[in-house]
Amino acid sequence: ATSCQCLPRAGTYLVEVAQHQFVEGGWRLVQPYTSIRRATGRPGTLDLPIRAALMIAAATADDSAYALAVISMLALRSGWRHDQVEALLAGKDLGEKKSDALLRVAREASANSGRVSDATWAGAVASGWSDEQLAEAFAYLALTVFASYFLNYAATELDIPAALSGPGGE
Repeated sequence: ATSCQCLPRAGTYLVEVAQHQFVEGGWRLVQPYTSIRRATGRPGTLDLPIRAALMIAAATADDSAYALAVISMLALRSGWRHDQVEALLAGKDLGEKKSDALLRVAREASANSGRVSDATWAGAVASGWSDEQLAEAFAYLALTVFASYFLNYAATELDIPAALSGPGGE
């Protein structure tokens, strides 16, 4: 058996699902995820709150209740307020020009099989995002899409809170 100690809890859960649902073939399904997860786990140019926001933007297009629940918790822990996480889940802008421009790239890419219009891309560049940061943003998109699709494919039952608690995070 292969150890899951090298992965964060969310990654370990995917491994457990794969082993339970697909037994022997499970690791073949999880190896690509662990590779992307390790790459995004290295220090990069994007801070934790923007990474969490990018993952919400990507997960909303995938319709994975489990992924959205986990990423919403991560977003709150990374410093986003309850109302901001709700806005992210609804696909709304946050009122932060730079962040909103990058989130538009992620939303558009998620909704269009990775395609982003020249205008959306140019808006992100004009807002101050570098090519390196845009490439890093795609890594979080890839991580989220893979995890969301896998959770949907494995018909993973939601065993954590599905939604944020009442107004103001109470």
